[in-house]
Amino acid sequence: MAFFKCPLTEKLICDPVSLEDGQVCERVAIEEWFRRGHQSSPLTGLALQSMELKPVPEAKRTVAQYIDQHPSECLPQLDPVTIDRAITAFQAQCTAEVVMENPGDFGWEVKVVPAQKYGASAALGADMVASRIADLVALLGTGPDLESEKGVADSGERMAEKNHALQTLENLCIYNPGDKIKNNSIALAIRNTGGIRPLAALAHNGTRAQQDSAGFLLWKIAIPENEKSFAQANVPFALYTLLQRGTAEAKKYAQNALDELEKVAETRRLRVQLSDDRSDYRIPLLIEQLSEDALQNSEHTSEAVNILMKLADLAAIDPDNPMAIKNANGIPLVTKLLEGGSMALREAAAMVMLNICVPQNELAIKDAGAVSALRALDFEGPPSAQYVATKALETLMRLEADRRFVEAQKRALWPSS
Repeated sequence: MAFFKCPLTEKLICDPVSLEDGQVCERVAIEEWFRRGHQSSPLTGLALQSMELKPVPEAKRTVAQYIDQHPSECLPQLDPVTIDRAITAFQAQCTAEVVMENPGDFGWEVKVVPAQKYGASAALGADMVASRIADLVALLGTGPDLESEKGVADSGERMAEKNHALQTLENLCIYNPGDKIKNNSIALAIRNTGGIRPLAALAHNGTRAQQDSAGFLLWKIAIPENEKSFAQANVPFALYTLLQRGTAEAKKYAQNALDELEKVAETRRLRVQLSDDRSDYRIPLLIEQLSEDALQNSEHTSEAVNILMKLADLAAIDPDNPMAIKNANGIPLVTKLLEGGSMALREAAAMVMLNICVPQNELAIKDAGAVSALRALDFEGPPSAQYVATKALETLMRLEADRRFVEAQKRALWPSS
């Protein structure tokens, strides 16, 4: 029944027309909506790139069939006064609207107008958004199958589809009056439809405009529930790449996303009981599975990268896990993988080193020769690897400075006789 009604008038549709985003409304009602200065879809508050209205004869026939089956129902009388009252009442329910401004260098520039009479009906908008995200994510690609990863250039039509999907997802993330700049339901929907991996790929390999949009979206969906998915999709690497070679806007979004991820990780660490001396049981097993054969055999490289990423994730979860990696003799092995092999292998090993840089491991990391390997990666690696290596080196320098400061304090308090 609800599908036969116009969202603006909440009555059966007499003359159904579809908007640019596919929503169906009553013609006179949507024309009044536009006449009042709105440039957005009334259901979602999302900016419309076209105000063109297309007749939907199928919907008209469906409504006619519904009336035949329900004699108590009839088409409404839509006089100007009725339409005016309906649109005024609809505006009173709404809180925000994304409106189109001017065409910019990388597409349309948009802004949010937080007003008391714009936007979407909450119930209808939520249903529409949930079903819309899956369609939008499908336009971005599917991770390893992305054309950009295959080295195949997008066609003009394919590029336009991706840009439209990114712009609409941006609008969905912005349009969230109830939770300011974060919308957990949308962030989870993007994750559940497989959207994180293609966003990471576009942030790494997309056009300038796509990198800006992908960086913005990754910032907005950086919530605790998505932390593991971010690690699995190598989002940090993509963000580090944006910091090195992205536009000024992309760098800002990437830094914001990394800051959000650090807050999420810090919050998670605070929940863990410190000094419980209980590390993850999987660490020794993962160390045993690591093999130096990955340096010579490409077939083992992918497996080794996956193991290293798991170790990096475990090291960030529990403060006891970095010491467990050291106790399992993992530092010398990770250092050897850091010194040679494919760039993906060295980059993953650098991420492990970064996450196990704790005071208890500082000397063991230096004794294994990891500092020179990190410096070599910082010199010759791609931007994402350089960033990880630099962060690890900076952390080691800070740990050494802290250790020397403590030693100096001890000498000052208890001078040798």
